[in-house]
Amino acid sequence: MHYFHLSPFYDSTSSNGQLMMQLQHNPAAAARMTSQADFDNAMKSMRGIEYVIAAGSEASGVWVIRKQLRKAPREVVLAGQKQKVEDVSILADYYIIGENIYQAPTAGAVLANRVVGCPTLSLSTY
Repeated sequence: MHYFHLSPFYDSTSSNGQLMMQLQHNPAAAARMTSQADFDNAMKSMRGIEYVIAAGSEASGVWVIRKQLRKAPREVVLAGQKQKVEDVSILADYYIIGENIYQAPTAGAVLANRVVGCPTLSLSTY
């Protein structure tokens, strides 16, 4: 994730950037963050745009970073009980392969490209 922070795709005003800035200027809070799980739990309490590691491994050298918008949790009734459900919208996906970072196309962009590439049919041929 630290490598992704240096890319042009990264938004430093995201929740990740805000939390990193707070940790740099607050040694007591930084001392409480001893693992990635601690950082992830702190991120879940924040609202706004955030970046998370969706998949990947050091062995393969391929990572998927997801940009998402986290909103306030909403309450839903499931099996007669109120439960809080996280409200997260996926905005974009990025792939890190080796030293290169690529933005994944959206499904709409892929479909639009396919439609543009389809041959046109003329009704006069029928």
